Amino acid sequence: MTARVLLILMLMAVSTAWAQDDQNKPRTWDEMQKSTDNRLQPAEGPVKFASEEGAFTVIFPSGCAKVATRMQDDPLTGGGPMGSRFSTVFVFCDRNEEKGEGASVTSLFFNRDIENNMATPDDVIEQLKYMLDQYGAKVVSQAPVRRQLDEDHFIEGLELKAQSPDGKSQVWLRGLLDNGDIFILSAWKVQGGLWDDPDYATFFNSFLPGTD
Repeated sequence: MTARVLLILMLMAVSTAWAQDDQNKPRTWDEMQKSTDNRLQPAEGPVKFASEEGAFTVIFPSGCAKVATRMQDDPLTGGGPMGSRFSTVFVFCDRNEEKGEGASVTSLFFNRDIENNMATPDDVIEQLKYMLDQYGAKVVSQAPVRRQLDEDHFIEGLELKAQSPDGKSQVWLRGLLDNGDIFILSAWKVQGGLWDDPDYATFFNSFLPGTD
């Protein structure tokens, strides 16, 4: 990424969200709140999770046995900056079922029916800016990310760490571009200590596009 991209990417936070049941039927947010919506059994340690809807695998932190999925057709999403160009899947967990801490992966798949519609680094920037506005956090550090998956397959993007104006609450975000699609990894911890928690480092480093 260029220096301009890195500088613009100094704004970000939560993206849009959608819900879906085990039969792939959309349901409302209220209905989802009353359901575990998870495919995992309770576990003490970190748990590997494969999302068919989001097309990724990741290791969620301990305390994240309940994982929820929300889809683009949920009426509460608001759409974010991408509009109809992308379909979106939001997979998240509130750690130990507490709202002040958790992790999520947002998958944005470009609409193959629209010509020249593959995502670009600028699209990653716009999504991260939108997310940062939602968190209301200030970026304190950033670093480019590039990972080789095989001989001809790379995913790359930017990692940001941000905090609330009072310096107490922390956010950790990573925006990735993969073959025209976008993946946004996010973790948050209202009480701080997020960046030193090894479970969250595992969460970010374990992410892989695809479920094979």
